[in-house]
Amino acid sequence: MTIPATGSSPLVVSTSAVMDIITLICGSGNGLISGYYCLTSNLTSETETVFLRLKRLTTTVTVGSGGTAGTVQHIDDGDTKSTTLASARYGDTTQATTTGTTQYLACWLWNPILPFEFLWMPENRRMSQVSEAIILETAAAAASAISVAGFVDWWEVP
Repeated sequence: MTIPATGSSPLVVSTSAVMDIITLICGSGNGLISGYYCLTSNLTSETETVFLRLKRLTTTVTVGSGGTAGTVQHIDDGDTKSTTLASARYGDTTQATTTGTTQYLACWLWNPILPFEFLWMPENRRMSQVSEAIILETAAAAASAISVAGFVDWWEVP
């Protein structure tokens, strides 16, 4: 039995604008299933609400800019694939675009004083097909700059 490739990408960004916090881009040979999202911030006492939105871009995806290419790590050290086919970016202030449809999959209001942790139930995990992207974005500008650190885990599927 072949174990599907599993990936994780850590991130650190500072946000006070609408941005793609993390972008997972499927490769040309595999789709992916988004798994666990975790974000923490530097806020300790301010009351701030950040509007987070998870979206899927279909068809031809043009990745955003202004951010950084993420470092993809295998979750499982027994992973049978030598490299993951998906790539990750974080902190893009110019957001990704698509010639296809933007599908909004979920949204949350996050108070950054507390960690944001989200794990899909197995039967509800969001999938993306070959050459599509799944993006966690801030859908509205924050009132002040917030430093955010965290990671996202995913599974690649044929």
